[in-house]
Amino acid sequence: MKNVKEVKEKVTELSQVCESTVEYTYDDYYDWLFTERVELIFGKVLPMAAPNRIHQIIAKNLYYVFRILLVIVFRVVERPGHRDF
Repeated sequence: MKNVKEVKEKVTELSQVCESTVEYTYDDYYDWLFTERVELIFGKVLPMAAPNRIHQIIAKNLYYVFRILLVIVFRVVERPGHRDF
């Protein structure tokens, strides 16, 4: 049987939810008050890493490729004064 956290307590720090024996739910996730970015995967809390520089460069390049495709292939026209579609 899975060990589910039963007592609702005010969670203000990431260290309070990093217990390896407790499974958290989506409702628990919304009750937390700390500002760190985390992921809830299969009941376990994992800190979220910020995207690195290579990830950001690839994402930017993909954005421009899709933008060109929208304009050339699908003939989407940009509105004057707007940078995004």
